[in-house]
Amino acid sequence: MSVHFGFPPLSLSMVDRTQPKPTIPTCKLAHLGIPISFYRITSHLNFSLAAIVMYTIVALLLNHINKRRHGKPWAISQTRWFRHTVILHNVLLALYSTWIVFTVVRTLENAWPRRHDTFYTVLVADLFCQGGQIVPHKETLQELVFVGWAFYISKFYEFIDTAIILAKGRQASLLQIYHHAGVILFGWASVRSEPPPALITLFLNAGVHALMYTYYALKSIHVAVPRSVKAAMTTIQIVQFFIDIIVCPCYLFIYYDVPVDYNRCTEHRTMGDSVETPASQGAAVRGESYCDVRTVSCTNQGSHTSATWLGIIFIVSLAWMFLQFFKSTYLQTGKKKTL
Repeated sequence: MSVHFGFPPLSLSMVDRTQPKPTIPTCKLAHLGIPISFYRITSHLNFSLAAIVMYTIVALLLNHINKRRHGKPWAISQTRWFRHTVILHNVLLALYSTWIVFTVVRTLENAWPRRHDTFYTVLVADLFCQGGQIVPHKETLQELVFVGWAFYISKFYEFIDTAIILAKGRQASLLQIYHHAGVILFGWASVRSEPPPALITLFLNAGVHALMYTYYALKSIHVAVPRSVKAAMTTIQIVQFFIDIIVCPCYLFIYYDVPVDYNRCTEHRTMGDSVETPASQGAAVRGESYCDVRTVSCTNQGSHTSATWLGIIFIVSLAWMFLQFFKSTYLQTGKKKTL
Protein backbone atom coordinates (compact mmCIF):
# COMPACT_ATOMS: atom_id res chain seq x y z
CA MET A 1 0.00 0.00 0.00
CA SER A 2 1.28 3.46 -0.79
CA VAL A 3 0.64 7.16 -0.42
CA HIS A 4 0.62 9.23 -3.60
CA PHE A 5 1.19 12.95 -4.00
CA GLY A 6 -0.28 14.44 -7.13
CA PHE A 7 -3.38 13.98 -9.20
CA PRO A 8 -5.39 10.77 -8.68
CA PRO A 9 -5.54 7.93 -11.16
CA LEU A 10 -8.90 7.68 -12.89
CA SER A 11 -10.63 4.74 -11.25
CA LEU A 12 -14.16 3.61 -10.57
CA SER A 13 -12.95 2.46 -7.17
CA MET A 14 -12.24 6.01 -6.07
CA VAL A 15 -14.22 7.09 -3.03
CA ASP A 16 -17.15 9.14 -4.29
CA ARG A 17 -17.19 12.77 -3.30
CA THR A 18 -20.49 12.75 -1.48
CA GLN A 19 -21.40 15.12 1.31
CA PRO A 20 -22.21 13.04 4.39
CA LYS A 21 -23.66 14.66 7.47
CA PRO A 22 -21.10 16.25 9.83
CA THR A 23 -19.88 14.10 12.69
CA ILE A 24 -21.52 14.91 16.02
CA PRO A 25 -19.34 13.93 19.01
CA THR A 26 -22.31 12.61 20.95
CA CYS A 27 -20.27 10.57 23.45
CA LYS A 28 -18.05 13.50 24.37
CA LEU A 29 -20.97 15.91 24.59
CA ALA A 30 -22.93 13.53 26.82
CA HIS A 31 -19.89 12.99 29.06
CA LEU A 32 -19.58 16.75 29.63
CA GLY A 33 -23.32 17.33 29.88
CA ILE A 34 -23.47 19.55 26.78
CA PRO A 35 -26.85 19.32 24.98
CA ILE A 36 -26.65 18.17 21.37
CA SER A 37 -29.12 20.95 20.54
CA PHE A 38 -26.53 23.53 21.69
CA TYR A 39 -23.91 21.88 19.48
CA ARG A 40 -26.26 21.98 16.49
CA ILE A 41 -27.20 25.62 17.04
CA THR A 42 -23.61 26.82 17.37
CA SER A 43 -22.63 24.80 14.30
CA HIS A 44 -25.22 26.53 12.13
CA LEU A 45 -24.05 29.14 9.63
CA ASN A 46 -26.70 31.66 10.71
CA PHE A 47 -25.36 31.56 14.27
CA SER A 48 -21.84 32.41 13.08
CA LEU A 49 -22.97 35.11 10.67
CA ALA A 50 -25.16 36.76 13.30
CA ALA A 51 -22.23 36.84 15.73
CA ILE A 52 -19.88 38.25 13.07
CA VAL A 53 -22.30 41.02 12.05
CA MET A 54 -23.07 42.02 15.64
CA TYR A 55 -19.39 42.00 16.62
CA THR A 56 -18.34 44.09 13.62
CA ILE A 57 -21.10 46.68 14.06
CA VAL A 58 -20.46 47.09 17.80
CA ALA A 59 -16.67 47.29 17.34
CA LEU A 60 -16.91 49.92 14.58
CA LEU A 61 -19.50 51.91 16.56
CA LEU A 62 -17.36 51.96 19.70
CA ASN A 63 -14.32 52.86 17.60
CA HIS A 64 -16.24 55.91 16.43
CA ILE A 65 -17.32 56.80 19.96
CA ASN A 66 -13.78 56.41 21.31
CA LYS A 67 -12.50 58.67 18.55
CA ARG A 68 -15.02 61.35 19.53
CA ARG A 69 -13.98 60.93 23.17
CA HIS A 70 -10.33 61.46 22.07
CA GLY A 71 -9.23 58.08 23.40
CA LYS A 72 -10.33 58.73 26.96
CA PRO A 73 -10.51 55.42 28.89
CA TRP A 74 -13.93 54.35 30.07
CA ALA A 75 -14.47 54.48 33.83
CA ILE A 76 -14.86 50.71 34.07
CA SER A 77 -11.32 50.18 32.79
CA GLN A 78 -9.94 52.04 35.82
CA THR A 79 -11.48 49.71 38.37
CA ARG A 80 -9.72 46.91 40.23
CA TRP A 81 -12.47 44.53 39.09
CA PHE A 82 -11.63 45.23 35.45
CA ARG A 83 -7.91 44.68 35.95
CA HIS A 84 -8.52 41.36 37.72
CA THR A 85 -10.94 40.31 34.96
CA VAL A 86 -8.32 41.02 32.29
CA ILE A 87 -5.75 38.91 34.15
CA LEU A 88 -8.22 36.04 34.56
CA HIS A 89 -9.28 36.31 30.90
CA ASN A 90 -5.71 35.94 29.64
CA VAL A 91 -4.83 33.13 32.05
CA LEU A 92 -7.97 31.17 31.12
CA LEU A 93 -7.29 31.46 27.39
CA ALA A 94 -3.64 30.48 27.86
CA LEU A 95 -4.70 27.37 29.80
CA TYR A 96 -7.53 26.59 27.36
CA SER A 97 -5.21 26.79 24.36
CA THR A 98 -2.67 24.58 26.14
CA TRP A 99 -5.44 22.04 26.82
CA ILE A 100 -6.31 22.03 23.11
CA VAL A 101 -2.69 21.29 22.16
CA PHE A 102 -2.30 18.45 24.66
CA THR A 103 -5.68 16.96 23.72
CA VAL A 104 -4.74 16.80 20.04
CA VAL A 105 -1.35 15.26 20.86
CA ARG A 106 -2.87 12.71 23.25
CA THR A 107 -5.61 11.74 20.79
CA LEU A 108 -3.18 11.20 17.91
CA GLU A 109 -0.80 9.31 20.18
CA ASN A 110 -3.53 6.92 21.29
CA ALA A 111 -4.61 6.22 17.70
CA TRP A 112 -1.12 6.07 16.18
CA PRO A 113 -0.60 2.82 14.21
CA ARG A 114 1.98 0.25 15.22
CA ARG A 115 5.33 0.87 13.56
CA HIS A 116 5.66 -2.69 12.28
CA ASP A 117 2.21 -2.67 10.64
CA THR A 118 2.33 -3.61 6.96
CA PHE A 119 0.18 -0.59 6.13
CA TYR A 120 1.90 1.82 8.55
CA THR A 121 2.36 4.72 6.09
CA VAL A 122 -1.18 4.47 4.78
CA LEU A 123 -2.61 4.26 8.31
CA VAL A 124 -0.74 7.41 9.31
CA ALA A 125 -2.05 9.20 6.22
CA ASP A 126 -5.57 8.01 6.98
CA LEU A 127 -5.31 9.20 10.59
CA PHE A 128 -4.44 12.72 9.49
CA CYS A 129 -6.85 12.72 6.54
CA GLN A 130 -9.95 10.90 7.83
CA GLY A 131 -9.42 10.51 11.55
CA GLY A 132 -8.48 6.85 11.15
CA GLN A 133 -11.16 5.14 9.10
CA ILE A 134 -9.23 2.17 7.69
CA VAL A 135 -9.06 0.76 11.21
CA PRO A 136 -12.14 2.53 12.63
CA HIS A 137 -11.29 4.84 15.52
CA LYS A 138 -14.71 6.18 16.41
CA GLU A 139 -13.37 7.67 19.64
CA THR A 140 -10.48 9.34 17.79
CA LEU A 141 -12.69 11.00 15.20
CA GLN A 142 -15.18 12.13 17.85
CA GLU A 143 -12.38 13.50 20.03
CA LEU A 144 -10.87 15.48 17.14
CA VAL A 145 -14.25 16.82 16.04
CA PHE A 146 -15.08 17.82 19.61
CA VAL A 147 -11.78 19.59 20.22
CA GLY A 148 -12.22 21.42 16.90
CA TRP A 149 -15.68 22.56 17.98
CA ALA A 150 -14.38 23.56 21.43
CA PHE A 151 -11.68 25.71 19.84
CA TYR A 152 -14.26 27.24 17.49
CA ILE A 153 -16.49 28.13 20.46
CA SER A 154 -13.58 29.83 22.21
CA LYS A 155 -13.37 32.25 19.29
CA PHE A 156 -16.69 33.78 20.34
CA TYR A 157 -15.30 34.29 23.83
CA GLU A 158 -12.21 35.96 22.33
CA PHE A 159 -14.42 38.88 21.32
CA ILE A 160 -13.60 40.04 24.84
CA ASP A 161 -10.10 40.88 23.54
CA THR A 162 -11.64 43.67 21.49
CA ALA A 163 -13.90 44.74 24.37
CA ILE A 164 -10.83 45.21 26.59
CA ILE A 165 -9.11 47.39 23.99
CA LEU A 166 -12.23 49.52 23.48
CA ALA A 167 -12.83 49.88 27.24
CA LYS A 168 -9.38 51.41 27.52
CA GLY A 169 -10.47 54.08 25.03
CA ARG A 170 -8.23 52.76 22.28
CA GLN A 171 -9.11 51.90 18.69
CA ALA A 172 -9.68 48.31 17.60
CA SER A 173 -7.60 48.03 14.43
CA LEU A 174 -8.88 46.65 11.14
CA LEU A 175 -6.60 43.66 11.71
CA GLN A 176 -8.15 43.05 15.12
CA ILE A 177 -11.72 43.18 13.82
CA TYR A 178 -11.02 41.21 10.63
CA HIS A 179 -9.08 38.54 12.50
CA HIS A 180 -11.74 37.90 15.14
CA ALA A 181 -14.62 38.00 12.66
CA GLY A 182 -12.93 35.91 9.98
CA VAL A 183 -11.78 33.16 12.32
CA ILE A 184 -15.40 32.57 13.32
CA LEU A 185 -16.37 31.87 9.70
CA PHE A 186 -13.31 29.68 9.16
CA GLY A 187 -14.05 27.85 12.43
CA TRP A 188 -17.63 27.21 11.34
CA ALA A 189 -16.47 25.82 7.97
CA SER A 190 -14.01 23.54 9.78
CA VAL A 191 -16.64 22.19 12.17
CA ARG A 192 -19.26 21.79 9.47
CA SER A 193 -17.11 20.28 6.73
CA GLU A 194 -14.30 18.71 8.79
CA PRO A 195 -11.56 19.41 6.22
CA PRO A 196 -8.40 17.43 7.04
CA PRO A 197 -6.05 20.48 7.04
CA ALA A 198 -8.09 21.93 9.93
CA LEU A 199 -6.24 19.58 12.29
CA ILE A 200 -2.91 21.24 11.46
CA THR A 201 -4.26 24.80 11.60
CA LEU A 202 -6.01 24.02 14.89
CA PHE A 203 -2.87 22.59 16.47
CA LEU A 204 -0.60 25.43 15.35
CA ASN A 205 -3.08 28.16 16.22
CA ALA A 206 -3.71 26.72 19.69
CA GLY A 207 0.04 26.54 20.32
CA VAL A 208 0.55 30.15 19.26
CA HIS A 209 -2.40 31.28 21.37
CA ALA A 210 -1.03 29.48 24.43
CA LEU A 211 2.16 31.54 24.09
CA MET A 212 0.36 34.75 23.16
CA TYR A 213 -2.09 34.75 26.07
CA THR A 214 0.71 33.83 28.47
CA TYR A 215 2.49 36.96 27.23
CA TYR A 216 -0.68 39.03 27.70
CA ALA A 217 -1.20 37.57 31.19
CA LEU A 218 2.33 38.59 32.19
CA LYS A 219 1.75 42.10 30.88
CA SER A 220 -1.58 42.36 32.71
CA ILE A 221 0.16 41.70 36.03
CA HIS A 222 2.76 44.34 35.13
CA VAL A 223 5.67 42.01 34.50
CA ALA A 224 8.33 43.90 32.56
CA VAL A 225 8.32 42.07 29.23
CA PRO A 226 10.92 43.34 26.71
CA ARG A 227 9.60 44.83 23.48
CA SER A 228 11.60 42.18 21.63
CA VAL A 229 9.30 39.51 23.09
CA LYS A 230 6.27 41.24 21.57
CA ALA A 231 8.06 41.34 18.22
CA ALA A 232 8.89 37.65 18.62
CA MET A 233 5.22 36.84 19.28
CA THR A 234 4.17 38.60 16.07
CA THR A 235 6.94 36.77 14.20
CA ILE A 236 5.72 33.41 15.55
CA GLN A 237 2.20 34.22 14.34
CA ILE A 238 3.49 35.07 10.87
CA VAL A 239 5.58 31.88 10.73
CA GLN A 240 2.46 29.92 11.72
CA PHE A 241 0.58 31.40 8.78
CA PHE A 242 3.32 30.51 6.31
CA ILE A 243 3.45 26.93 7.57
CA ASP A 244 -0.32 26.74 7.05
CA ILE A 245 0.00 28.22 3.56
CA ILE A 246 2.56 25.56 2.62
CA VAL A 247 0.93 22.56 4.31
CA CYS A 248 -2.80 23.08 3.67
CA PRO A 249 -2.70 22.96 -0.17
CA CYS A 250 -0.69 19.72 0.03
CA TYR A 251 -3.75 17.93 1.43
CA LEU A 252 -5.54 18.53 -1.87
CA PHE A 253 -3.02 16.37 -3.74
CA ILE A 254 -2.60 13.42 -1.38
CA TYR A 255 -4.08 10.06 -2.38
CA TYR A 256 -3.49 6.64 -0.88
CA ASP A 257 -4.41 3.03 -1.58
CA VAL A 258 -6.51 1.25 1.03
CA PRO A 259 -7.25 -2.49 1.11
CA VAL A 260 -10.79 -3.62 0.41
CA ASP A 261 -10.81 -5.45 3.75
CA TYR A 262 -8.00 -4.28 6.02
CA ASN A 263 -8.41 -6.89 8.79
CA ARG A 264 -8.68 -9.89 6.48
CA CYS A 265 -5.92 -8.62 4.21
CA THR A 266 -3.65 -8.26 7.26
CA GLU A 267 -4.49 -11.80 8.36
CA HIS A 268 -3.96 -13.02 4.80
CA ARG A 269 -0.46 -11.55 4.67
CA THR A 270 0.44 -12.65 8.18
CA MET A 271 -0.56 -16.27 7.53
CA GLY A 272 1.21 -16.32 4.17
CA ASP A 273 -1.89 -17.42 2.28
CA SER A 274 -1.76 -17.41 -1.48
CA VAL A 275 -3.35 -14.64 -3.50
CA GLU A 276 -6.06 -17.09 -4.49
CA THR A 277 -7.44 -17.06 -0.94
CA PRO A 278 -11.24 -16.54 -1.17
CA ALA A 279 -12.31 -12.94 -0.74
CA SER A 280 -14.70 -11.65 1.86
CA GLN A 281 -18.35 -11.91 0.93
CA GLY A 282 -18.69 -8.31 -0.16
CA ALA A 283 -15.41 -8.32 -2.05
CA ALA A 284 -16.23 -11.61 -3.72
CA VAL A 285 -19.36 -10.13 -5.23
CA ARG A 286 -17.18 -7.48 -6.82
CA GLY A 287 -14.61 -10.02 -7.90
CA GLU A 288 -11.96 -8.59 -5.57
CA SER A 289 -9.47 -10.28 -3.27
CA TYR A 290 -8.76 -9.33 0.33
CA CYS A 291 -5.83 -7.19 -0.73
CA ASP A 292 -7.32 -5.47 -3.73
CA VAL A 293 -7.10 -1.74 -3.18
CA ARG A 294 -9.09 1.36 -3.87
CA THR A 295 -7.54 4.80 -4.16
CA VAL A 296 -8.96 7.47 -1.87
CA SER A 297 -8.30 11.17 -1.62
CA CYS A 298 -7.20 12.86 1.57
CA THR A 299 -9.90 15.44 0.87
CA ASN A 300 -12.56 13.01 -0.30
CA GLN A 301 -15.51 15.40 -0.20
CA GLY A 302 -16.29 18.48 -2.25
CA SER A 303 -16.87 20.41 0.98
CA HIS A 304 -13.33 19.49 2.09
CA THR A 305 -11.90 21.25 -0.95
CA SER A 306 -14.12 24.32 -0.53
CA ALA A 307 -13.35 24.68 3.17
CA THR A 308 -9.63 24.17 2.53
CA TRP A 309 -9.51 26.92 -0.08
CA LEU A 310 -11.54 29.22 2.18
CA GLY A 311 -8.97 28.64 4.90
CA ILE A 312 -6.03 29.23 2.55
CA ILE A 313 -7.47 32.53 1.30
CA PHE A 314 -8.20 33.68 4.86
CA ILE A 315 -4.73 32.71 6.12
CA VAL A 316 -3.00 34.42 3.18
CA SER A 317 -4.91 37.63 3.92
CA LEU A 318 -3.98 37.40 7.61
CA ALA A 319 -0.33 36.79 6.77
CA TRP A 320 -0.28 39.92 4.59
CA MET A 321 -1.97 42.03 7.28
CA PHE A 322 0.35 40.77 10.02
CA LEU A 323 3.37 41.50 7.83
CA GLN A 324 2.11 45.06 7.36
CA PHE A 325 1.57 45.36 11.11
CA PHE A 326 5.08 44.05 11.82
CA LYS A 327 6.59 46.47 9.32
CA SER A 328 4.77 49.53 10.68
CA THR A 329 5.30 48.61 14.34
CA TYR A 330 8.86 47.29 14.50
CA LEU A 331 10.61 48.34 11.31
CA GLN A 332 9.51 51.96 11.01
CA THR A 333 11.05 54.13 13.72
CA GLY A 334 8.89 56.54 15.63
CA LYS A 335 5.72 54.76 14.64
CA LYS A 336 3.72 52.73 17.12
CA LYS A 337 0.57 50.73 16.68
CA THR A 338 -1.48 48.60 18.94
CA LEU A 339 -2.80 45.27 17.74
